[in-house]
Amino acid sequence: MENIITQIEEFLLKNAWGVIIAGIIASMLGTFICFIFRKTVEHFSKKYKIRKTKQRTITYALSFYRGAIAEY
Repeated sequence: MENIITQIEEFLLKNAWGVIIAGIIASMLGTFICFIFRKTVEHFSKKYKIRKTKQRTITYALSFYRGAIAEY
């Protein structure tokens, strides 16, 4: 088993095609992790009614600030 792992490691690190394949695998894995993270955030946003974007928070804060200035 260790022999197979060392052969795969040598192929991925020392062969040009191995480097290309490793890059593709890393890209796919990164995309999958990003997708899972995004879906988790969306799930908790709906479950706990958390605001999704920072822009909404900034808009609410600006509206409150403008209202406070108008009142003053």
